Amino acid sequence: MSKCAGRINRHKSEKALSDIQDHGGPIALPPALAVIAAGRDHILTTEFATATNRATQTIRKNFCTKGDCFGIRPIKFGNRLLWPVREIADLLNGNSP
Repeated sequence: MSKCAGRINRHKSEKALSDIQDHGGPIALPPALAVIAAGRDHILTTEFATATNRATQTIRKNFCTKGDCFGIRPIKFGNRLLWPVREIADLLNGNSP
């Protein structure tokens, strides 16, 4: 797989963590999030809730009341919210998004 901005790079020798390439450089992608994202740049609300161990309604409520959830702002696509994988990875790694 070629290196593209915002895409997950998979290496045969890499087992525990995947990398996500972006303008800010590669970051550690937790293995569970790598499985959920499956190479995508954005994930659905249900997948975001699974990754953060929260109920989907909690994610939606936080978005409706504050405009974000855990400091992450989604992209609206039709009637769906798409959450950026890079910012979720930062959150799960203990960094502020």
